[in-house]
Amino acid sequence: MNGFAKYKFLMVINIIEQIMGLCVTLLLIWQDNIDVALVAVVISPSLIFLITLVGIVNRRNFLLHLKVTNIDFNILKKLGPFALMALVSGFALPFVMIGIRNYIISVEGMEAAGFWQAMNRISVYYLIFVNSIMTLYFLPRFQEIDNIKKFRAEVFDF
Repeated sequence: MNGFAKYKFLMVINIIEQIMGLCVTLLLIWQDNIDVALVAVVISPSLIFLITLVGIVNRRNFLLHLKVTNIDFNILKKLGPFALMALVSGFALPFVMIGIRNYIISVEGMEAAGFWQAMNRISVYYLIFVNSIMTLYFLPRFQEIDNIKKFRAEVFDF
C-alpha cells in the first residue's frame, strides 16, 4: 500500500496493531505469570498479522490493482535470490538468537541473559520505529518526486 501513497492508512493500522499487541500482552501477564507472558509473545505478532490482513482485504480499491497480468515474471526471477535470502534468515534468526541466549546463560548467568534480551527488545523497537518512518513516509514521498531539485529540497528540509 505504500506504493499507492496510503501511508496514513498504514500508520493507523500500525498504531492499532501495536496497541492491541500491548493490550493482549498486559492482559495475559496480569492474569497469570511468566508462562502466559511467553504465550503473549507468540500471540501478539499473530494478532498484528490478522489486523493487517483485515485492513488490506477491506480496501477494495487496493485489491483491484493486484492482477496477475500486471506481474513481470522476469523481475520475479531476479528477485528470487533475495526472497530466498529473506526466508532463510527469517527461519535461522530465531535459532541463532536462542543459541546466543543459551551461551550467555551458560557463561555469564541468567541475569546477564536477561539484560541481553532486554537490550535486544529495545533495539528491535527503535528499529521498528525508524523502519516505519522510512517505509511509511520517506519512500512513498521520494517516489512522488520527479526531479533532483525537489528531492534535495525534501531531504534538506527534513
